Amino acid sequence: MGELLTLLLWLAGAAAIDSSSSPAEQPLESSPNTLSEAKPEIIPIEVYNGPKVISTVDPKYPFRARRNDEEGWVQLNMMVDTQGKPYEISASDFSGDGDFVEAAIASAQQWRFDPANLDGVPLDAGADFKITFELAGGTNGATRSFVRKYKGLLAAIERGEREQADLLLEALQAKNLYEDAYYNMGRYTYAEKWGTKSSRRQALHRAIAYEKDAKYLPEATFTSALRQLVVLQLAEERYAEALNSIKRLLDPQRKLSAEIRENIQVVHEELLALRDSDSSLSRNATVGQSNSYWLVLWRNQFAVKVLSGEVAELKLRCGKGYVFFRFDPTLAYTAPNSDKSCVLQVLGNPGSELLITQH
Repeated sequence: MGELLTLLLWLAGAAAIDSSSSPAEQPLESSPNTLSEAKPEIIPIEVYNGPKVISTVDPKYPFRARRNDEEGWVQLNMMVDTQGKPYEISASDFSGDGDFVEAAIASAQQWRFDPANLDGVPLDAGADFKITFELAGGTNGATRSFVRKYKGLLAAIERGEREQADLLLEALQAKNLYEDAYYNMGRYTYAEKWGTKSSRRQALHRAIAYEKDAKYLPEATFTSALRQLVVLQLAEERYAEALNSIKRLLDPQRKLSAEIRENIQVVHEELLALRDSDSSLSRNATVGQSNSYWLVLWRNQFAVKVLSGEVAELKLRCGKGYVFFRFDPTLAYTAPNSDKSCVLQVLGNPGSELLITQH
């Protein structure tokens, strides 16, 4: 871990984000609703094939959002049965109005898949997708009012005027996806001065918004944000998420210097070695306002301890199966050894404090 920590410090300095970039007012080319499939590392077994989409149904654009020229996205987690039908569809993250979540789930319920198979035998398996709601013919550029408030926010942060920055951040309402990316970059800049590692990570995560390439942010800003996200994920020991971010960074098309690419590759190798070691790791967590806490598991065995509040049940979605069970604090749970794509969902009261240990 010594080399990993050294590189973490190097990345933290090398991945500084230029927050002076402001959103442009000119409109961008718009497009209809789009569906993009996330491609996490699934199972390192050649005979396993994950579920593949056969047909989709475009989501119905929520009336209120369309009327207000609002855009958003929804990240869905689901299981696909041996008949190719999705079930246990949940939104692990979203932006914009909550109506987008209902529309996305209603759409996904009608999708059909080629089911996953292991050595030719169909089996239930997990999958995740991002649904993007974009207005065709709408204005994807930032409004003049948004640009003015965004610049004012950055200026207030630079001057150290927290009260003024709070007011401007509250007033900075993003309506489209372009503005949403910059809104979250503004949150990140604010958190750099007055926030926590967790708040910085969350802001960058939502600015990048599960995209593999720059779509709304300038390419240089997007790449720097992705590198800084890796730093924060490592600092919070969110190793599985860091691996996925590193995979995107190491895309051959990514514009990185040879030195940066080589050092990121070393971090990648160190993480793989850590994953295969015998050491256990624990992390504190808090159930969110959506009554859920989500975690991509790093190890195949885990235990959940409730420090305060209440937990009702656990859901485990893996590349090769789904498990739903009532929470029992006296038990430890084991996922398949060969499965590196399990996502744990803890359901409980908002604000409940947890300690999750993985072995």
